[in-house]
Amino acid sequence: MSAAFEDQGSDIRSDFLVEAREILDQLGEQMVTLEHAPDDRECLNAVFRGFHTIKGGAGFLDFKPMVTICHAVEDRFDAARSGRVPLDPVAFDGAQQALDLLVDMLDCIAADSEPAPVPELLLASLRADGGASAGGASSAADSTALSGIDDDNLDDLDFDALLDSLHGAGALPGAAPAAPAPAQPAA
Repeated sequence: MSAAFEDQGSDIRSDFLVEAREILDQLGEQMVTLEHAPDDRECLNAVFRGFHTIKGGAGFLDFKPMVTICHAVEDRFDAARSGRVPLDPVAFDGAQQALDLLVDMLDCIAADSEPAPVPELLLASLRADGGASAGGASSAADSTALSGIDDDNLDDLDFDALLDSLHGAGALPGAAPAAPAPAQPAA
């Protein structure tokens, strides 16, 4: 790899870090507004676009854990935008924790270290079905457990297995999960 290419890549990464931090600051404010007025379509769309923008930059730079968490938040907020599933306290808690995790990930990237994988419990809290697709219905205990996640234990997760469970084996990060097979009618 040429030195000029490495310098350009470093500049792109630096620009991404600055832009992503600005977007996260805005998202923090927008989330507070949205939590007080969950029917505010303009704010809901702005939050969705913020996570979408970060996901795009992270995908371009191959920061897979950032793509994973942004995609999960984006899917949950898209379900609210389409009217399929309204935002609830679990969704707001998950989105806030995603914001905090994204800030930590940016700090890792700025320090030239790899961001930790996203905790499955956090991803489950962001599913529009309340985590039921993860093997069981979410509960208040799951939501409470999210607040106790210890960042030091995140390294124990196997990121490849996490991506496979979210997107199906061999799927690209950030791609929509495969649709479940249709149920066979009872005979």
